[in-house]
Amino acid sequence: MVNENDASLIWMDSAFQYPNGFWEIQTASIDKTIMKANIYAERGEYEKAIPYFENLPIGLGTEFLYGYAIYSLSDWYEQIDDWEKALAKCDYFLRTYKNCDPKYRHWIEETLKRKDRIILKMN
Repeated sequence: MVNENDASLIWMDSAFQYPNGFWEIQTASIDKTIMKANIYAERGEYEKAIPYFENLPIGLGTEFLYGYAIYSLSDWYEQIDDWEKALAKCDYFLRTYKNCDPKYRHWIEETLKRKDRIILKMN
């Protein structure tokens, strides 16, 4: 039996197959990247999820997406016990997004806790 996430992965490519303009193509590509990475992560397949966010195209309007990607990568690397990469992503996220919009402050707080956890595991 195919579950909801499996069906999403199967049909995702066709759902974003016919965008018309440049911005629609860009948006469809970003949406597909986010959805695939998150589906793999929800299934605990972090090794499959990581490349989607490690290889994001950076461009105009993707600052928020990149912040979300770095935040997620710090968690996913921690989940697979790659503590050096997890710590590097935490440090980068905290340096870069320390002055983020207040509605995303919980990401900062959670990343600080994650960093402390990782340092304890490394020692």
